[in-house]
Amino acid sequence: MEQFVLHSLRRRVLHLLSTLSAQFGIIQDGYALIDLPLSHQEIANMLGASREAVSNLMSELAKEGIVKTSRLSVQLAVPILEENRIRNATH
Repeated sequence: MEQFVLHSLRRRVLHLLSTLSAQFGIIQDGYALIDLPLSHQEIANMLGASREAVSNLMSELAKEGIVKTSRLSVQLAVPILEENRIRNATH
């Protein structure tokens, strides 16, 4: 809950994607494919954000190589997944 209240949208999205990757991820080619249909609107709804803000952020993350997206799938880079696991274990 703390993640959703106190942090930037970027950090909240990465936390959500890390959590979903840890639970439903399939590792392939350096990315964790979240094995759920997941649209930008659904991510926005989960975080209480606008779809537009999430879409813009996801575009930035894709340019940085942190995520890969397609119509209804999201893949998170494994190093980011590991980073968030470590951060969450210390909090």
